[in-house]
Amino acid sequence: MSRFSRHTASVNRFRLRLRPSLCGARPKLCRRLHDTRGFTLAEQLISIVFLGLLCVVIAVGLNTAFQSYRLANESTRANELLTRAVEEVGDELAFASSVEVTGAGPTFVSPTTKQPVAIGNDADGSGIVLVSQNAGDDSAFDPVLLVASSHGLTVEVFDVAFNDDKTDNGKKNTWDFRIDIKQQGRDTVIASTAMTVAWIG
Repeated sequence: MSRFSRHTASVNRFRLRLRPSLCGARPKLCRRLHDTRGFTLAEQLISIVFLGLLCVVIAVGLNTAFQSYRLANESTRANELLTRAVEEVGDELAFASSVEVTGAGPTFVSPTTKQPVAIGNDADGSGIVLVSQNAGDDSAFDPVLLVASSHGLTVEVFDVAFNDDKTDNGKKNTWDFRIDIKQQGRDTVIASTAMTVAWIG
């Protein structure tokens, strides 16, 4: 017998002597630790149910986070579009060359087109437009898009009015208008503002 074989045999005998003493006080625990049969059906079902519940909780949390992000993003875009619309419409009305108030509403000579126009909303929801008031004239033109709807949001202008007389608030030669931002295809208003601008002419 070689020296290596004798050493291996003595180590094995030592292990055999040691095993009972390690398991002495807790033989049941020792048997379970050395058990190689695997998990019972009940244990596997419990772990599957637990993993399923964990996945549901994670999915609900992710869905809530994505909804919050989408709403915040939509609100930011709506406010940006509202700011741009207020600037464009306000400048168009404030710097109009002349204003005429009729039963159909105020018309003015636009600083953009240099023609008489009325301000309104495009029929297909593409934004705020300048509509030519030269009906049947050679100088008439198709509606000019002043502020375009974008990012799934529709911009609309309402209640455009020109005040040429002094009122209780001291307003004279001012324009009033309201701008709404909605989701395309819905009537839900995301952002809105009413403005008064002085007519500079």
